[in-house]
Order: sequence, then structure tokens, then C-alpha cells
Amino acid sequence: MESIAAELASSFIESSLGFDSEQSKLDSLQKISRSLAESTRNNDDNAASSTAQSWIDLMEGTQEETAMLRDTFIKSLLENCHPNETNDNTEEEDEEIIFDLIEASFACLASLITLRCNDNNNSSSNNNKGKKKKKKMAAPLFGEEFVTAIATDVVQALKFVSDNENSTAVKSLLLALLRVDRPRNEMCVLTVRDLILLPASSSSVDNNNGSSASINESSVACVAQVLSKSITAGVITSVPGTAGMDEEELSMRRETAVLNHLQDMRDVFLNVALVCSASLSSDENNGTATVRIMLESIQEVYDIAEFAVESQLETLLNDKASPIISRLVKKQEEATSTDSQPQTSVVDCGMEEDFDGHEAQLSHLYQTSNAAATMKPLYAKMSKAAVPTTSLKQLESDLNAITEKLKNDDAELWDERLDALIHLECILAGEVASISSEARQLCIEKMRKMPMSDQFNDLRSQITHQACRCIIAFLFEFRDYIDQDPQLHQSVAHFVDCCIPA
Repeated sequence: MESIAAELASSFIESSLGFDSEQSKLDSLQKISRSLAESTRNNDDNAASSTAQSWIDLMEGTQEETAMLRDTFIKSLLENCHPNETNDNTEEEDEEIIFDLIEASFACLASLITLRCNDNNNSSSNNNKGKKKKKKMAAPLFGEEFVTAIATDVVQALKFVSDNENSTAVKSLLLALLRVDRPRNEMCVLTVRDLILLPASSSSVDNNNGSSASINESSVACVAQVLSKSITAGVITSVPGTAGMDEEELSMRRETAVLNHLQDMRDVFLNVALVCSASLSSDENNGTATVRIMLESIQEVYDIAEFAVESQLETLLNDKASPIISRLVKKQEEATSTDSQPQTSVVDCGMEEDFDGHEAQLSHLYQTSNAAATMKPLYAKMSKAAVPTTSLKQLESDLNAITEKLKNDDAELWDERLDALIHLECILAGEVASISSEARQLCIEKMRKMPMSDQFNDLRSQITHQACRCIIAFLFEFRDYIDQDPQLHQSVAHFVDCCIPA
């Protein structure tokens, strides 16, 4: 007996290959979309579980007949992701049906990818419990080859449907492709970035004269939303909970996780930030809906990791970052001053389907109390007061003393090494970098001679934690001077290279 998934897929293939009307294809595809939506909805309903399993069996079947049906089905979905260019006399009603057909195709593909993620997670959970033998990894269906095939259609859809309110399906597809829990052989984040997110957030080129056309702000706004939600979902995985974790440690983990995601998407974030900054600086565009979407998307990530977002904006945009940062800070202050109005997030705005049941895990990222509405300054929980540098001689003496203590690897004297690291952070917090170029050069030269990699590898969490604080403080204080001084840039690069292996 043919399964539900096989029956629906076969029906759609017949509609696509035959002479059925576009409306007939749409009706068939919408049935599939409803079936897949029911399958990806995490519930205990037996019928839903049976339907989900039938789709999983179709996607992972190894028999020749099943594999042929699956491949033809996916190919048919891909073919319906773009309008039929053979008919130039399409009436307005037919255009609407074609648009709905494209949306439904994107939605089905997003559900199929999500379903494979859920099955992958369930298999891993069962393996960990020892209930099942390790499952052989299925052949890649939605990897780099798939992204390459659909990239042009997705970019065009972002530029077209973003002018309408119905852009949910294409964004859901992108979020599914960017999920961190996908099967390992289908992970293709960099391909999605290079073939879809970058072109969709960049200026297009006029094929007639080769000149750059204006940037589609609506498309950039969609990319900003995808970027924000994918980073937030990534933080869920990287920072899964708060049990036994103090606020400072949680804050540092958030910052690290967000910074890693922003660096992976550096050029995409730059495109979004440039368009947002230019629009905010313009009297005509600073109040448009697309600009608000871009700013709100950046704000969503900023609410999780203030320092990571602000440092990336300043590094990538320099002076152009101020229109964005000033508004982000203002919004944080407004959130802090309003007791009765809790901060909203993508979870609160009806986007919970994008997180597939992880909304509760997100709650710790969005606090509503005054104390947590604004991130604490970098040095808010420093155990001692900042140490101002009064002279180069004093600075050299202090740094030499710190180096000697850090070189002492006697296990019983670990508390002395901890005190030395705390003292180093206090010196950095005392704004030693702002004194002079000589002070900056002296500081980096002395720090290069410190055995920092040994501190990262120490078995005591207090040592590794404080070492991380020192590196963060160092990069924060020196960030504005590295690009201005080539010699300092080289010294910092060498210092970072020494720290990275640890």
C-alpha cells in the first residue's frame, strides 16, 4: 500500500508533468504543504507521527523506486520555484496563482529540510540513550548542490516578494538551510551566504551597461531578518540554559556566540549595516518600514550581545556606525526606563515557528526587569578597581611583575597567577591604551611575553575565565588604534596568533 507521502508526491508530479492547470498544481501542492506542516509540528498525535514518518521514509528510502520518486518530487518543487517564462501573456489572476505556487514550493522545501533536522535530532537522542544502533547517514538531498540550483530563484524571490507581505516562505527556507542541527553532510552555511544572502543584500548590476543599480532595500530588510533569527537560533544551541550559570558567565558566552556568528556572516552584516546607516542618515528614508525592519533586526541581536554587535559595527563601518549605534543605545535606555513594558523579541512577534519549539529556551535571552534590560558594562563585575597608569616606568614594572607570576607553574601558587591576571585586567581597564603610542606598544610587547596560552589550558576555571576577560579587555581597549598604527597592528596580530591555538 502506497504511503501518504508517496501518494501526495506522485499526485503533484503528475500535475507538474501533465497538462493540468496552474490552479490544479497549486491545489496539489497546498495539500502537501498542509501534510508537511502537520508532520513538522512537534506533537504526540499518532496520525501526525505516522504522516511524518511517511515523509521521512520517502526522503531517506534507498529502494530504487522510492529514490526515483523522491528525486523527481524535489526536482518538480525546484521547477515550480520560478515563474514559467514561456508564457508572456499571463493574466493578472494567473500571475497571482503562479506567485502562490512559488510560495508553496518554498514552504514545502523548508518543511522537508526541517523534518530531516528533527529526524536527525531524534536519531542522535536515541543513540545517546542506547535504544538504537547508530543510524547510517542518509545521502545529502539539500546540500551545496541543492543551494546552487535554487539560489537564483531565492534571490529573485527576496527582491520580488519582499515588496509584499507574503515573504514568510522564502525566509523560512533560508532559516531552515541555516539551521545548526542539520545533517552534517548537508551543512552549507557558507554556500547560502555566498550565493544567496550576499547577492540579495548587494546592489544589482545592469546587464545593458554594466553599471550598478540601486540597492533593493526591501530585499536587504528580509536578509536582515534572516540574519537576526539565524543568529538567535544559533545562540540557543551555543547557550542552551542558565542553570548554575551566573549572569556574568552567561553574558560572556552570549557575546562569544554572537561574535562568532557575526564574523561568519561579516560581509552580509556589513551590507545590511551600510544600507541601514545610509537610510538613517537620509531625511527621506530614515522612517520607512524597511529601515525599521533592518534596525529592529540589528536590535534583536544587540539585546543578546551588546558588545559584539557594537564592536562589529565600529570595525566594519567606522564613523558610519554612529547613526545605528545611537539609536540602539537609545532604544536600550527606553527599555530600561519603562517598567511596565517588557522588551519584545522575535519570539513575542509571532515568529515562534522559526524556532521549532525552542521558544522557552530563548526566554533567558530576553529579560523584562530593569536590571537585565541593559547589558552591564564590560568591567561591571571586575573584582578590583581600575588601575590608572601614571608613567611608562610604572607600567613596565607592573607588567614585568605580572609576567613573572604567570610563569610560575607551581600548582599550589595558582592563586598568585589569578591575582596577576586580575591586576592585568585592572591595568587595561585603566585606559592604558589611550595614554600614548609608546604605552600601547610597551603594553603589547610585554603581553606577548606572557604565557597566556598556558592560562587558557589551565585546569582551574577561575584561571581560564580571568584569562578570557583579559583578552576581551585588551581587544576592547586597543580596537580603535590597531588600524591606525601598522606596527601595533602587526604586534597584535602576532599576539592573537599565539593565543588562538589555546
